[in-house]
Amino acid sequence: MYVVSVNDDVLPDKSAMEKAAEDDNTEDVLKQEANCLAVAITRAKKYVWISYFGSPSMSL
Repeated sequence: MYVVSVNDDVLPDKSAMEKAAEDDNTEDVLKQEANCLAVAITRAKKYVWISYFGSPSMSL
């Protein structure tokens, strides 16, 4: 399984975080994004390769 582009502004999504800040539910969005990453990782049968460029996501 390849999980690519796990960098800041991609995971969590920058536009989702901006909207969450307006709606005051940033914590919920962070949890949802972290859960998506966790599901991707746990679905791997044998290996997981995670890539990022620049700054890695805070979810790593």
